Formats: sequence, C-alpha cells, structure tokens
Amino acid sequence: MCIRDSQKGSELGLALLQIDKEYFAARRMVILHLSTLNPDHFETFTRALIAQIFEKDPCDEVVLYLYHKENEEGKLAAVPRFKDLFTAVGFKWKFLTNDASTGKRYTILALRRPADVKMNGSEVATEPISFQSQVTLRVGAPGSTQISYPTRGRAPVYNPHGLINALNEVMKDNEGALAQLGSQAQLSTIHEKLSAWIGNKSSKFKYKDSKVLRAKTEQELNQFLDDNKVAVEAAARSSLTGALSTGDNELVMSAMHCIYRWKAFHTGSVSGDGGRQFKAIRIRSNYDGVVKAFSSYLNSHIYLIPLDDERLTIFLFELNGINKTEEEILQDLPKLFAGENEKIEEFDEVWIPMFQKKLQTAVKEFGGVQLQDGRSASEAYQNFLFSTEFTESLGGGLITKPSSGAHIISSSFFIGCIHQEINEFMQLPYFAAAIHPDEFVKV
Repeated sequence: MCIRDSQKGSELGLALLQIDKEYFAARRMVILHLSTLNPDHFETFTRALIAQIFEKDPCDEVVLYLYHKENEEGKLAAVPRFKDLFTAVGFKWKFLTNDASTGKRYTILALRRPADVKMNGSEVATEPISFQSQVTLRVGAPGSTQISYPTRGRAPVYNPHGLINALNEVMKDNEGALAQLGSQAQLSTIHEKLSAWIGNKSSKFKYKDSKVLRAKTEQELNQFLDDNKVAVEAAARSSLTGALSTGDNELVMSAMHCIYRWKAFHTGSVSGDGGRQFKAIRIRSNYDGVVKAFSSYLNSHIYLIPLDDERLTIFLFELNGINKTEEEILQDLPKLFAGENEKIEEFDEVWIPMFQKKLQTAVKEFGGVQLQDGRSASEAYQNFLFSTEFTESLGGGLITKPSSGAHIISSSFFIGCIHQEINEFMQLPYFAAAIHPDEFVKV
C-alpha cells in the first residue's frame, strides 16, 4: 500500500499488510513492512497509514512486530527511536517473543480501533465463505393465524439440518409427532436422522454453530433476531411478528451462521459464456488436500477442497453433462459420498465463480405434525444464504490470471460443504446449493 502526502501529492512511503488468518478472536491487520523515502516522514506516514487502514478495512486491531537489535551494551533491545515513535502513534506493548526457529527476538505492538473511529463506506465481504440458515416452525392450535411468507430467490438448496434442529426442539417430548413425520415420504431421511438423535439419550451431539429460539411474543422474536444478527428481510420479519401479534402462535426458530476460509486461494476475474466477466476464486492442485476425482454416481468429475478448519470440506461439480435433474441430485446427495470416488485425476488449477445464493421460501416438503398438547407444528419456512463473495477491502493483493491449463467453471454447478462431526453422526452433508450464472458476482 502506497501513502501519498495529501498536500503535495508526493509519495510518503510504502507498507506491506496482511490479515492474520490464524487469529479468530478478532479481525487483525498485520503490518509486515514500513519504509519511507525520507526518514523524517516516518511518523507522518505511519499515522496516515493507520488512518487509511481503519477507514477502509473493518479490522479490530493493527499489530506489528518490532525486531530487536544488539545495542551498545551488547544486549538485544528494540530500537528506541522506533519504539518511541510507535508508542506516540498509539501502539501498546502486547508481548515479547523469542523465535526458536530464527533465534530472533521481537516485541509485538498492537493498536486497537478507537471506539469513535468507524469504517468509511459500506461493509465489504471480509471472509470468503459465509453460510446462514434460519428455519422457523409455526406451532399453534387449530384455526390459529397462518403466516403469509414472501418467496424470494431460486431453488434448489440442500438445508436439512436447520429443519432437523428446529424439529428436535419440538419433538423431543412428542414421540407421536415423530411417528407422523415418518409418514411424509419426502422427509424420510430427516425422520430417520431425527429419530436416531432423539432416541440416543447418551448422545452429546449438537449443532455448535446454531441457536434455537422459542418465541411467543414479538419482543422475544425481535430481540433474538437483533442480538444474533439474523438476516431476515423486512417483509419476512413482518410476517413472522404478525403471526405472534394475535397470541395464538409460538415460533420455533433454528438459526445457523458460519464463516469459513479456504486454506489457500487467490482471487481474480474471468470471462464466461458470451464474454461476461465475473469474479472468481482460484484453487490450485498443489494446495494441501485438494482432490479432483471421478464420481461414478454422477458420471462426472467432482472437486474436494478442504478448508482451514480441518473438519470441513467443500465439494463441487458442474451440472453440464449430468443426466439428473437438480432436484434428483439434491434428493440423492448423501449417495454421492456413500462410497469412494474413483480415479483421482491430476489438474493444474480450477477457477470457481464467486456467488451469492439466497432463498426465502416455505419448506413445501413439510406437511405438519400434531403435538400431544393439541397444537400442531403446521408450517415451516426457511431463509438460506450461501456466499463466496470476497473483497480485498484495501484494494491490494496479487493480480492473478488463469494459467494455460486452468479449468474455468462458467456455467451452472453444485457446491456444498461436508462437516466431519455432523457427517459422522448424521451421514448427511452440511449444506449445498445449485448455483446458476445469474447468481455469479459480476465484475
């Protein structure tokens, strides 16, 4: 990042920055390098850089490593001039480290974002994979107020666990209702998994990235949505609160919100059909654990890409040439991972379109169940958001172009996530969706 003098327009200095992707407690910007043409401009440059970072990136803190040098007394110490300068700018001592691999000693200095300093402009997508799911059940007596839920977006999506989690809250004390669920053909898999979960009294399994609400008042619902930053558009929210306003309903909501990161990736833009440009993620074959295999079930290739959380793997395959409808693939998705994929194949790199998949709709497969207290869980609704849109907020990063051997996905494809713990207990993928070109992130 280059900082210029706002008065003269001349360059003050150069900084090399990166986000600490191994630190999850906050968004941390690391200053790797600082240099100025004129030493007298160093403090001015540093102050201007910090202002730019907090203005353009939503980071919580900025850190730097101040390496020690041998002083006149032969002891390792931070250079006093730089230590005093960074202290004057606002950095505070965090801790002292001796690097065993290099033998070097350095002090880590940190500067927290001041409470009154806000990012200028709109928020950017600071994490490359985001998944949100809200599944809501309406529980009420016969004749209670129904919900007119607005439909948005394009199906299909694969989102069984939001429904399983909400149903578990309702049915763990209603065995009769659980049996009714088993008679609904399209929910046979969900019935099977939910029965096993409820029936296994010794199981400690739970969805760690989810929260469940049972709301009988508008205030309870609004408080939950606001406190947990649950993304429900205004019209849908109004429909839900309206069902509670009459006092004859209870809403049971399972809310899941997950942020994930690729192990390694680059971003760029590529051309698709008709020359249209869209943003894309580049995944190379030499990234740890990435596999391209031939699936006999699909009669097509499938990519398996591990994320930086070792429990998670992204899978994706193109829909061109697969002799199955999207709905058939979605219904039979667990079969895709029932056996081993065949013929591991070599490849150079694959470019995956960035996308935003949004769906807001009633869960049409759910036919409702009667509860022991005379009420029924009669309707289910879902909000589904799956996004891989990512922006380098400071405008930096390598300019990456596809290699001569690159494979560019430019038409519809299926993408989803396998969570190791969930898969071991449920034998089901976590979530998935069919992605179409009109959902790609355009340049």
